[in-house]
Amino acid sequence: MYSGGDLKAAWKGIKCMASCNHQKEDKKPINVKGVPDSVLPDVFNSFFSRFERGDLVGKVGVCKEALKPSEGFVISLDQVTILLKKVKVGKARGPDAICGRTLHHCANQLSGVFSRLFQTCVDVGQIPSLWKTSTIIPIPKSSTSKELSDFRPVALTSLVMKTFEKILKSEILSLTEGRLDPLQFAYQQNKGVEDAVLCVLNMVYRHLDKTGTCVRLLFADFSSAFNKMQPHILIERLANVFNLPDQLLLLILNFLTGRTQRVLVNGQISLPLMSSTGSPQGCVLSPLLFILYTDSCRVTQNNRFLVKFSDDTVLMSLLSGSEINHGPALSDFVEWCDSNYLDLNVKKTKDMIIDFRRSAPPHLGSSIIHGEVVEVVEEYRYLGSWIDNKLRFVTNTDSIFKRAQQRIYLLRKLNYFNVNKRILCNFYSCFIESILTFSFVCWYKALSMKDKKKLQSIVKTCSKIIGAKQRDLQSLWEERVRKKAKSILGQPLHALHSEFSLMPSGRRYYVPSRKTNRFANSFVPSAIELLNSEPGRVAQ
Repeated sequence: MYSGGDLKAAWKGIKCMASCNHQKEDKKPINVKGVPDSVLPDVFNSFFSRFERGDLVGKVGVCKEALKPSEGFVISLDQVTILLKKVKVGKARGPDAICGRTLHHCANQLSGVFSRLFQTCVDVGQIPSLWKTSTIIPIPKSSTSKELSDFRPVALTSLVMKTFEKILKSEILSLTEGRLDPLQFAYQQNKGVEDAVLCVLNMVYRHLDKTGTCVRLLFADFSSAFNKMQPHILIERLANVFNLPDQLLLLILNFLTGRTQRVLVNGQISLPLMSSTGSPQGCVLSPLLFILYTDSCRVTQNNRFLVKFSDDTVLMSLLSGSEINHGPALSDFVEWCDSNYLDLNVKKTKDMIIDFRRSAPPHLGSSIIHGEVVEVVEEYRYLGSWIDNKLRFVTNTDSIFKRAQQRIYLLRKLNYFNVNKRILCNFYSCFIESILTFSFVCWYKALSMKDKKKLQSIVKTCSKIIGAKQRDLQSLWEERVRKKAKSILGQPLHALHSEFSLMPSGRRYYVPSRKTNRFANSFVPSAIELLNSEPGRVAQ
């Protein structure tokens, strides 16, 4: 199962060998303070539907009337067959009770039926009500969840509809390609978490390389972002900004409105409620529709940038001289959120000031949102990596080291059971090296020698346990940096593409001037030096 790529089965086997969670406890029932068990499902359903806006129903109707039915796109049989074969066997079924095993193993037999059904949906601009029905499971955000707000609503929807959503997603992406905000890194081909972090850090390092500068980062947190999208605003934006065809817009509008939801808690199910606001968490289309919804959320002020990865948003202010805060950029951002019905969670929104000036002002002022002061922090976990105001990544290193140490215990257990060396290497690569190298092109070279040795000690320990030397982190970092740089060079619309400029010779790239080691050790200068050192680029 390890060599076959079944990581779920592999992880289950590892935990069994290591006696982790050997005695599985029964799932504890969900209890909410002050709510009787008999009405708990209905109370949850009402709570999760609290964003419903009855006063906007008329606007949705006007939006629908403005759309004119037209010819839709064509869905091929092969496309449906491929998607059905990719359905996971163990995937939780939706309210229609069609399981993943049936769709996966009977893909060839069912693809003809579903392709015709999908095509009919496209042609008439409607989706069957059962496919839009969802069963919501409240997931505790922590082990001490006792309030309604301590639970996250995750929707179980039809697996057939999820397949159809993937077709719609592919069509929408093809029509919006190259037109999205270049600082939005979610749902972009060949872009991901790493690119967003690199973009933020590159602008920070480059600006701080100048004299008399500092940077202010506002990490915005939205409250139930996906659940507050307004369909009429989204459709107007898709029509006016992205020029999507009316027939596709009719389908998207139908998908978002008239959705029936029930809540399942402790084996009891609530009465159905109708929802026409937002997009359920758990739907394939939800993240894509959200980034299209927020595409117009941009800043126009000089030296102010809004970097987005789905709903993870950073307002970056590159300050100089006497500048002390985000200025109008913050008020414009808050105003945009208010006018688009998105609420900022001020308590979870954090501000960070990165200032290395010796004569820095003692206080750079507070950021205020709706009368509340935003907390200033020294470190923040952004997209899986801890960023601190000293750019040393000490907390990030400690977090990685701790997680890797926990996995080493499992590696020792495997070795104790005399597991094949090749399997040990596979386990190390999948479960330990992946932790050490997550987004490490962004921060590895900025580490102190002490922290580099700390992470390298994990590699050495694992090498001894396995009985075979594993690749050191420095060589892995160089390989990943080259790979990422070449990926960026192949994407003209990438936010970092302009950082790589060829010399007149056409062989080597201009190395940016840098005054500080901070900027010199960052991704762009390091990547350019590695690219220039490749055979064939070195000047003769």
